[in-house]
Amino acid sequence: MVLFTTAIQVSHLARAAREQGIEEAAMEALRRCFVGSIGPTTTEALEEFGVTPAFEPSHPKMGVLVVEAAAKLSHKL
Repeated sequence: MVLFTTAIQVSHLARAAREQGIEEAAMEALRRCFVGSIGPTTTEALEEFGVTPAFEPSHPKMGVLVVEAAAKLSHKL
């Protein structure tokens, strides 16, 4: 599970991976993960890298994101 709370986190992750020469591998790994996005702006940033989040929370708050992510993931186990 990977949770993103801001669009800038996506950019920073991509930049750090690019600097290490592993950007495509990192993005491919994210595509295989259960990804949660705090809201539409963050989802848009993820989609720019071909990562489609599994969900956005019902309210764009970190606590709601974590609780709903845990609930959604527990149903998949």
